[in-house]
Amino acid sequence: MEFLDRADAGRRLASELKPFTEEWPVILALPRGGVPVALEVARALHAPLDVLAAASSVPVGGRTVIAVDDGLASGLSALAAVREIRRRGARQIVVAAPVCSGKAASTLAGEADRIVCLEAPPCMFAVGMSYRDFAPVSDEQVAALLAEAGTEEISGHAVPVAR
Repeated sequence: MEFLDRADAGRRLASELKPFTEEWPVILALPRGGVPVALEVARALHAPLDVLAAASSVPVGGRTVIAVDDGLASGLSALAAVREIRRRGARQIVVAAPVCSGKAASTLAGEADRIVCLEAPPCMFAVGMSYRDFAPVSDEQVAALLAEAGTEEISGHAVPVAR
């Protein structure tokens, strides 16, 4: 399976994550490549969107959190994200990516509550091989995508919410 770009991958991934809509999840993007993917997921699930950062993040205590990236090669970045999200008190953690390696899936298996991946090639050398357009995502693009999502007040925090 080849994705046109990160937005295309996000739309396809969102269809697999639709069952989580009723849980009103929080979508946290792994910077930077995960932001365009996560925006499409947040739109489809009508969920708040934020970038996983060290501080000032959407409150996740007691919530289902879907951590989204553009792909999981080693799974180590996602593993660090899962551990941080768990430390913040999330009830359930789902790691979602359009493409992941078997190594990444096994790395995350004992830590994430669920892993959703559209494609797991038997021999994955690089995430970018699954994309027609895998141009780097700049800080400016991340800021623009989050601004495009709009903001809403949630538990006393102004957070981006995809519409």
